[in-house]
Amino acid sequence: MKYKSDLDLEVAFLLQVPLTKIRTITNAFIESLVHAIAENGEVDVGGLGIFRIRTVMTEGGLSERKLMKKRYVRFSKGGALKRTIEEAQMEKYGVDETTLPPESFEKAAERRTTCPQCGTRIERHGRILKCPRCGTEPFEE
Repeated sequence: MKYKSDLDLEVAFLLQVPLTKIRTITNAFIESLVHAIAENGEVDVGGLGIFRIRTVMTEGGLSERKLMKKRYVRFSKGGALKRTIEEAQMEKYGVDETTLPPESFEKAAERRTTCPQCGTRIERHGRILKCPRCGTEPFEE
């Protein structure tokens, strides 16, 4: 997990701006975001997503049988964030076979019908080799 302080450091390095200025800017942004959500009930942060306040009715504690309002903030991912997550997952779990010579892949596919780690029969998804138990890890460099 990354923390705000990690992101502050990255931005300061990329922009070549003092870290104290970056911290001031991000703190002001977060404070403005929190106030806007509280005041408006909904804020759209372009590319990131939408923060919305939702209210649900819940029963009170065990001793009380009355309804209570519970408020929480719901986040809906924006298009850019969804695409970035999908790309990151593909990079994490996929094996790029374009780095291998085509003949070595074909030979490996002919020879290797079982996983080298567990012996389970491998699956082929396009150009990606995958073990049902171990995933793509045995085939990654």
